[in-house]
Amino acid sequence: MILHTTKLDSKTVTGWCFEPSDAQVHPTIELLVDGQLLAKTRADVPLCEIHQDTTSDRHIGFSFELPATLRDGSPHHIEIREAGRSVKLAKVIDYADSRIAPEQGLFGEYRGFDRGTLLGWACRNGETVSPVVRIDGEVIPTHAMLDTPNALRARHGFSALVPPKFYDGKKHRVELRLLSEEGQEHLLGDDVIAPSSAMRKLQRWRQTPRYKEATIVDSLRITGDEVSLTVVGEATNKRAVLRLGHRRLVLERVSPPPADGRRPPAAGQYTARLPEGANLLTEYAQFTPALALQRTFDVRMGDETGRRPSYLPTQLVPTDAPAPTHRHQLPSVLRHWASELREGGAARLTWFSALARETQSREARDVLALAVSDGKHNYHSLIQLLQQARPQGAGSDADLGPGSDLWLPGLCNLAQVVYSQRLEDKDFNDAYSLYDYAERTFGMTSFPKGADRSYYADLLTQRGYTTKAIEVLSYLDAKADRAYSQQFLKLNAWNPHTIGNSEALSSIWFSALNELFRAEGFSGLSPKAHPVPDFYTLAGKSAAHAAGSRLPLVTVIMPIYEPNAATDVAIRSLLEQTWKNLEIIIIDDASPAVDESGKPTRFREQLRRWADHDQRIRLVLCEENRGAYSVRNDAFRMAKGEFVTVADKDDWHHPQRIEYQARDLMTHPGKHANIVNWARVDEQMRFQIRWGPDRVVHPSFACIMFRREVVLDRLGVWDAVRKSADNEYRQRFELVFGEKLTPRVRVPLAFSLLGDGNLTSSDFGLGYRHPDREVYQWAYSRWHQQIQNGQTPRLEGPAREFYAPPAFRPDRADQCVAHYDVVFISEFGLLGGAALAAQAEIAAAAAAGLKVAIMPLRGVQSPTAAKRRLAPEIEQLWLDGAAEWITWNTEATADLAVLCWPALMGLKPAAPLGLKADGVTIVANQLPTGTRSQAQNFDVQQVDLAAEQVFGVAPEWAAQSPAVEEAIRAWVSPERILEEVWTMPSSAPPSGKEHPSPGSGRAVIGRILDEDEQNWPAPEVICDAYPADEEIEVLLVSKVRLLQKRGVISPQGTPRNWTVLPAELQTYDEYLGSLDFLVHYGAEPWDPHTEGTVVRAMERGVVCLLHPALKPVYGAGALYAAPGEIRDTLQRVWRDPEAMNHQRVQGREFLAMHRDRGQYVERLRTARRSDSESDGQVRGRHG
Repeated sequence: MILHTTKLDSKTVTGWCFEPSDAQVHPTIELLVDGQLLAKTRADVPLCEIHQDTTSDRHIGFSFELPATLRDGSPHHIEIREAGRSVKLAKVIDYADSRIAPEQGLFGEYRGFDRGTLLGWACRNGETVSPVVRIDGEVIPTHAMLDTPNALRARHGFSALVPPKFYDGKKHRVELRLLSEEGQEHLLGDDVIAPSSAMRKLQRWRQTPRYKEATIVDSLRITGDEVSLTVVGEATNKRAVLRLGHRRLVLERVSPPPADGRRPPAAGQYTARLPEGANLLTEYAQFTPALALQRTFDVRMGDETGRRPSYLPTQLVPTDAPAPTHRHQLPSVLRHWASELREGGAARLTWFSALARETQSREARDVLALAVSDGKHNYHSLIQLLQQARPQGAGSDADLGPGSDLWLPGLCNLAQVVYSQRLEDKDFNDAYSLYDYAERTFGMTSFPKGADRSYYADLLTQRGYTTKAIEVLSYLDAKADRAYSQQFLKLNAWNPHTIGNSEALSSIWFSALNELFRAEGFSGLSPKAHPVPDFYTLAGKSAAHAAGSRLPLVTVIMPIYEPNAATDVAIRSLLEQTWKNLEIIIIDDASPAVDESGKPTRFREQLRRWADHDQRIRLVLCEENRGAYSVRNDAFRMAKGEFVTVADKDDWHHPQRIEYQARDLMTHPGKHANIVNWARVDEQMRFQIRWGPDRVVHPSFACIMFRREVVLDRLGVWDAVRKSADNEYRQRFELVFGEKLTPRVRVPLAFSLLGDGNLTSSDFGLGYRHPDREVYQWAYSRWHQQIQNGQTPRLEGPAREFYAPPAFRPDRADQCVAHYDVVFISEFGLLGGAALAAQAEIAAAAAAGLKVAIMPLRGVQSPTAAKRRLAPEIEQLWLDGAAEWITWNTEATADLAVLCWPALMGLKPAAPLGLKADGVTIVANQLPTGTRSQAQNFDVQQVDLAAEQVFGVAPEWAAQSPAVEEAIRAWVSPERILEEVWTMPSSAPPSGKEHPSPGSGRAVIGRILDEDEQNWPAPEVICDAYPADEEIEVLLVSKVRLLQKRGVISPQGTPRNWTVLPAELQTYDEYLGSLDFLVHYGAEPWDPHTEGTVVRAMERGVVCLLHPALKPVYGAGALYAAPGEIRDTLQRVWRDPEAMNHQRVQGREFLAMHRDRGQYVERLRTARRSDSESDGQVRGRHG
């Protein structure tokens, strides 16, 4: 049974459930909230009704609407399961507090003023109600949104359009009130808005257009910097107005063009020129009231108050943009990516910036700088000019042109990336230059994100510009967590250790910090021990000890390796807790008795002094180093306390921390654990931004406190690894107990000293974590899925239930470096043919006895694949042990490294590669530059040079097809290109599907899966290859909206004989097995998905009909037809059973001769031998 959710959030649960072996079964699905059965339904809803990206009408879907009464500010455990089975999906969801008057059944939220409309949702006893909305006391109409597509996308939605008279730039008071059944008013929202007159003009474009039926659009084009509108029929207006996003262009009427005999005589032509430096999107959709203005276009005849002409195109695609005037020498692919980034909108920019932080890529900075400057400047030259322009702003106009020419969203994202990456000492200075220029040119109000203000304020404080820093932070961020963290950044501006400050500010610093503690009922810090902030002299103000003669015993586990001065702070803070009934187990993880020079250390003596000082301390000295979590487990088994918590060796704990957590568990007997917040600090108590995107205060999962007996019984111990087990334990706890571990107080009850000795100091950054931690999370997440399906969640000892990177294991050998016969490096997250090819290559190598590793990297070409990391086929190989997962940082050696995706070198991580390979083969799996689209996939010379620099050896090249080989020959010397194309090995082919007799059914044809749908042929070829013909069923794995965006299908819907299936519904292999024909025609002669799909289709007995350009690759294994003959060829072969069966045999014979596994493995062995035998010759050559 397969259970899958398409949506699981605070409002709705949708998904599908079916039994692959029996499609007629419609199982009953149960919805449980906090362990209580809330609803049941059958999985019999057409899939297309609950999944808008498919046209499949298979009756396997289900849907639940969650009641608004769950939005009470508490986390709730949502579980979906098939009735009577262990198959289930669960999630703990944090709900906002939307209670207005719960005793009256009133719930709702005011979401704010957006694009001329006041938005929100409200219900009374589960029924949608509209609030009374007043602007300056005047009641304005409200409308229920009835779940239509809108910016809110919430049940019980309402909207109120602000009347034009309020668009005067002045402030207006908004009040929204809900009425109870008795008519009593309850406040829903209180706001102040100030709509500008410019917004009033835009409001006209948001209204449903009236049409000028007699004026018909013949064409609307943007070519270069010229806009032209040609209409037929009535054209009495002297001008027309075109809106492109928020840009308004007035088009003047010129002389009509002469008729060419094919079109009606033009009655009028209107033209305008785009402003110099105008930045347009790649496409605009025709505006409808459900869409935002930013990515849409519209036309009015006359002015904004006029009517829209008839037959306006549904899409407007600018072409032939003017080239930038100045360019630095950078790989063309970086310029291409920058162009895509600028045109892709906010979502793609945000994704790319996150990728840059995750990979720590230097090249990403160049891409962002090129996007910011519209191709004029790389990162180095942009920073240089901004820094030259910094003094009083002189010279900036001369070098950069008007400030508006720089793309502000990109500028801020570049600053965020540089601030977060911190690759060099000068990065903070560079980030400051970017923010400083942005503020001077655009003003502080232009900063689109609160994170920008946090970073900028931190950079100002570092330079001693504390007054300015406080000014930057003097606003109330809409996100409560950010607003709270920014109060600690203000403390840095008052810290006497900050440049330019004096000790006189100490009292202000202590007073402001203590006020944050007092606001939540905790005592503050005492400045008596030391007059200025200092981590090593931290002391809490005296607070009353916890009263009560029979307080539960709390065990504190403190694993330690090489104690230091911060450890004394940590132990002292535990002994000064107001909760005195403590058992403190200090367990030393075999700290060395002597240092590197052979001198005795004082580690054990330091700990023994503390054990002698207080009898509540139990000191355990281990003789073997196994890691913090292994020794934690030892202490856990020794613990006697009713409650157990943890303390790290370099954390100061607030005197009331343990009391607060213990009393919380005593007050809530149904609660099994809790956590608190902490903050990272340096030695001078300056607060550090260490949690993304800009959090100073964040949850400390190391400070968990739980009930010992029940948690030990159900969960067992921590995973015995050296790093990251806190997160695993937390998630396992939430999964099993259905409780979300969220701090209930905001103030940090622990301060952690950030230094080189921390386990996490180098493993985490803003938006970055060590790749090994990602591998570990991936592994335990898969184990947690098995727990959901019935496997025990209990860990008892060192035996492994799931994979852990070698460096994480307790028995790691620090001096042992793993060796592999072959390492495959690729973008392993792609679905479809690329995954099947990689699967076949890895499996063939492993089956031949080679020791194999995979190194997944993330590229810029496919955001979906980058997020997925591993396709299911590759993940299964890894889980089965066919290949080890290593990362960029993993220290290892290999005979051969195979780089299967050259474009990955364009955005490689900044850290040195840990892998040392004797030889490197780069497999060119796509054309460097598209022949039709001119898309820049990779730069051959840049990849070649980068590979040699990274690996320390000149690479060899191989191509997946003759066309690709021809393309790379212009850039690589012939002796470094392998003679044979790089092909996928075939396994023993399974039997194909049964072929129905002629006339007994429709031929089922499919197409190669490309998640980005970038390789469709011209429209006339689409009609020929994938015809709207009732005798043929076209079955695609894709998304409806993406196909519409690419212009493959119309917005009105798909042809009746087309079915679009989601990729999650079945494996790609199962999809291929359901086809009679694989029909592949694209814009390019080769793409990365071709080989894997065609070979696997032949194995499955599917007849492949391909473009004649592919005949040199697949020979007699496939059929070929030129465009214009495809449909006829399909019908002819389908009606001839002998021809069908003959071609299936031809396909299998082709595989046996040209895709043999043994030949592939021999190629790997030959590459390994040749690299070792001619090492000196290969290393010295350059293409």
